[in-house]
Amino acid sequence: MERTLEGIRDEIERMDRALIELLSCRLRVALDIETIKRERCLPIRSPEREQNELAMVLAYAQTLEPTLDGEFLTQLMTLIFAMSVAQQELQRVRATEYANK
Repeated sequence: MERTLEGIRDEIERMDRALIELLSCRLRVALDIETIKRERCLPIRSPEREQNELAMVLAYAQTLEPTLDGEFLTQLMTLIFAMSVAQQELQRVRATEYANK
């Protein structure tokens, strides 16, 4: 059966929604990590961890067909890390403000 343009576009839309859901789930886990780090008085950012995660993502991408461009993935993961850090910082500020009331 031949795939139609509409069918393929519907498939892309489903994948886009799945990507957004995964990003939301990832953020939820990042916020859980912030809670643990706050309780242990640890800094939010862990540049070494981010570099290790990026290296893992880039290596994994090379096992896929078609492979994904490393520069693109680096930029994408940098944005994802930045979003996570920003939301963790916001959560930490709110938690500190709440604790100080």
